[in-house]
Amino acid sequence: MPPTQIIFTGTYRWKSFAIFNANAYPDATKYVVDACGLRLALVFLYTAGLSRAVAEDRAELRGALERQREDVEKAVSGRPDHTIVAVSDGLAYLADIFSCLTALKSFLDLYAKLIGKLIGPQNKWSFNKGIVEGTEIVGGRFVNNLRNCSGETFVDGLATLTLEQIRDWINTAVVYRDQLSHKSNLDHMTHMHLPLYNGPPHFRMEEIVEPRMPNGESVERYFEGLLELLLEYIRRSIVLVPNVDLKHINPDGLISDSAGTPPTRKGVNTTKFIKQTFLDQTIDLDFQVFEDCQFENCKMVYRGFGAVSMGGCSFKKVEWVFADAARNTVSFMSSMYGGAGSGGKELIKRMFEGITKGRV
Repeated sequence: MPPTQIIFTGTYRWKSFAIFNANAYPDATKYVVDACGLRLALVFLYTAGLSRAVAEDRAELRGALERQREDVEKAVSGRPDHTIVAVSDGLAYLADIFSCLTALKSFLDLYAKLIGKLIGPQNKWSFNKGIVEGTEIVGGRFVNNLRNCSGETFVDGLATLTLEQIRDWINTAVVYRDQLSHKSNLDHMTHMHLPLYNGPPHFRMEEIVEPRMPNGESVERYFEGLLELLLEYIRRSIVLVPNVDLKHINPDGLISDSAGTPPTRKGVNTTKFIKQTFLDQTIDLDFQVFEDCQFENCKMVYRGFGAVSMGGCSFKKVEWVFADAARNTVSFMSSMYGGAGSGGKELIKRMFEGITKGRV
């Protein structure tokens, strides 16, 4: 007799159950439901890893320049007629970009398959290209399948919604996936780089320019936005599909604030940043040390998975976000202050007094 399995799910898989709970779907579709949930969890995971991947490539670039400082200075000295930049190969963030886009397209294929099976068990649908209104588009075959369902009142709304999403963001994301599948880069992407000067100082680490997608957005912000758009499409579309027991799903439970550092693992290294400037980025604070850094128009996210240290830093137009374990802690403190009587209020007051006096 095979052993009985007890399966433990992580943060991202658990979030996917808000929609892809097998109890809400017919038995014959449960294998597709599970596959959809897994792919969505992977999109969460890879989006979450992008900030750390960018930080890894930044550290690699800094390390390479420091190790080869003498050679770099010789190479750029005496060349005032040349504009020279040091460019990162971006291997870590490109790996996460490719993985995220691949998981996204796989999810869309499976989601189309699931909707087809829910409409009719004989359907074998996918999110492949097809011609819609005279133009070949990603997901066109799925849109046409929906439009060809005669006598179904919901399909017009679902087809219209899907076509809007394809034109708005899906087609571009899949084009990016295809480019990385067949090339070494995205067309018109700006990789992480640092200007080099022919005179001393030959480079300044604080001038490292973060990678940007072809549309000009930072890598982290583009994929956070992509995840938001995907979740919104799922929330709006799943309620239109037949044969789904809506009492077993929670579309509003799909939240994307886990697009950041994944839960702590043994062996995670602390990253240290000194005198760096961060512009228009999402900064994951867990496991990070910042000294004399500047942050402008950034989203500062702390999740409570690891320690963070800051000293001598300045902030301009930043948004502070507590997520995951950190958010649970703040929620607990709020509950204690508001719902545990005078003892709860006194506890929270003492905690803040300890914080302001440096005793915590």
